[in-house]
Amino acid sequence: MKKAAALLILFSSFITPAFSRGDLGTPQAPGNSPLVIVYKTKHNFDKYVPVVLSQDRQKIVSYPAPQDLMYHGKFAYPTKLAKGYRLDNRGLNIYSAFLDITYTKYSKMKDVDPAELMNHIKSSEPFLFFYRCDKRNEYKNIMRELNAKIKKGTLTSCECLVKP
Repeated sequence: MKKAAALLILFSSFITPAFSRGDLGTPQAPGNSPLVIVYKTKHNFDKYVPVVLSQDRQKIVSYPAPQDLMYHGKFAYPTKLAKGYRLDNRGLNIYSAFLDITYTKYSKMKDVDPAELMNHIKSSEPFLFFYRCDKRNEYKNIMRELNAKIKKGTLTSCECLVKP
């Protein structure tokens, strides 16, 4: 009986789709790679928790669980790039906003209420520029290649979704 159960578990692991954590810390199917998001903000929000607002920016539609701020044992802060640009490591979109709560403080919160979080919006329209680029797995050295594009002024090869 134990052998049959073990074989069933082993067999089911081959037919069950596997999911892995990608560079953004979000589940994804094997073979898929998240799109690269490069942005520049009006102020430095690196240490502040991002949330996603509705299109009218009147309510929070997505927010991280406190434990979701970590990736490989460290906070998933954005990666600094040239000329004040950042590489997203959290899954931002054009409706993202930043709270006035730091990663450190948020990670210790027991209860997270999106209605209460609305009272902590630091900036509801923080972006000067917001680019959606190629998939992460299409870069050999993502930081070097993005910095080169920024310095050459060729980040425009990416899709610009927000600009002043």
